[in-house]
Amino acid sequence: MTAEALLKIVATHISGNLGDAQQEYKKYLKSFPGDPIATALFALVNGQSVFTRMSKHMALAILQNGGFNPATVFDVGAQFGTPPLINVFPHAHHVMFEPVAECEHALQSLCAKLKSAEYHMAAVTAQSGPINLWISKNRLYSTIGDNPHEEGEVYRTVNGISLNDIRSNSNFKGPYLVKVDVDGAEIEVLKGATSLITKESVFVVEATLLDENPRFSKIINFFEPFDFIPYDVVDFLYRPADSGLWQVDLILVHKDSPYRALKTWNRPSAV
Repeated sequence: MTAEALLKIVATHISGNLGDAQQEYKKYLKSFPGDPIATALFALVNGQSVFTRMSKHMALAILQNGGFNPATVFDVGAQFGTPPLINVFPHAHHVMFEPVAECEHALQSLCAKLKSAEYHMAAVTAQSGPINLWISKNRLYSTIGDNPHEEGEVYRTVNGISLNDIRSNSNFKGPYLVKVDVDGAEIEVLKGATSLITKESVFVVEATLLDENPRFSKIINFFEPFDFIPYDVVDFLYRPADSGLWQVDLILVHKDSPYRALKTWNRPSAV
């Protein structure tokens, strides 16, 4: 009977229902304290739950459960598409931006599969106009500037556009979700996206902490005049050199956002 009960919990665990598996392991261990297999599996599911919760996908799903349903999703630095944006909000209109021409075929195929989507092969900047870009050796990444960052980079001049101009020339509806991952030019992107910083918007911005141009505090400071503050920190990336925290994704919302309404550790008990 003991083995059968544990196997049922394992089945729940394998199905991906980590929350229920956690609770079932906990109940099982109360009845059979010290069971080595259950103890190991309980530790495993706890670790998996923490890892999953720290992901962009889970953070966006929690916002969605709280009522956030963007009409338009802007993916700045889309590369081949960002799965959490697409999977959590499949019914939104997705607008993708990517300056690396080698990514166009993948974006074209992706947009054809989505309910409502478009892509722009351009760099997003503070002001529209030509931009000098360095493309990585593997043709997957790009950085804005006049000098290369790594050996083997290729220099190109590409079209640059601001999100303010995109919005003013289109009929994109809010609420907006704006994801920015541009390897160093996040502030320039945000300078050209002020029309999207509305009370209902949510921003997801990559922020480095330990490179030559750390942007974590700069991004927070940029949003302060708009009364936007951090809501969550996800997708932790540690560098191999010393296991230092290299970068995270900051999720920012308005200070009066309904997603920040709860000010207690637990929800108040129903009367």
